[in-house]
Amino acid sequence: MDAINKSRIKFLMGFMRRFDVNHKKMHDSVAVGSIGKPEIIKICSRDPGLPSFEYIASSGGLFFDMMIHDFDLARYFSLSEVEEVYTNGAVLVDSHIANYGDVDTAIVTLQFKNRALGVIDNSRRKHMAMIKEWKFMVKKVACRFLILYPLLLH
Repeated sequence: MDAINKSRIKFLMGFMRRFDVNHKKMHDSVAVGSIGKPEIIKICSRDPGLPSFEYIASSGGLFFDMMIHDFDLARYFSLSEVEEVYTNGAVLVDSHIANYGDVDTAIVTLQFKNRALGVIDNSRRKHMAMIKEWKFMVKKVACRFLILYPLLLH
């Protein structure tokens, strides 16, 4: 980041979920202390189906093309960097994914420097909707965001 700042080049990282109005309100409420310190952050993401195998071959895997956005939001909401990470993944949706050295289902637990805990679970299991869910336990309240992106059937 220092090199980018010194170069004065405009730089944009692709973590667009931070710009969602509800996400920003949650972040700002935690940042000013109006709802307390983060204790538990749970994030659940479900894709509407498998991407193409061509994409899987070059995407860097589930952790880099899907879960990376959830890692970013966990850091954003916790107001802290991650100190410890534990992960487990499996091929449960489509056995062909193993041919690419990838997984289609994964669970990650996080310990943040501020001692908050996080859990992220992702699956490429095809459902009738893409599901994004975030739950937060902070000192004074519990919050939940649930977004369903319905798929149109033809």
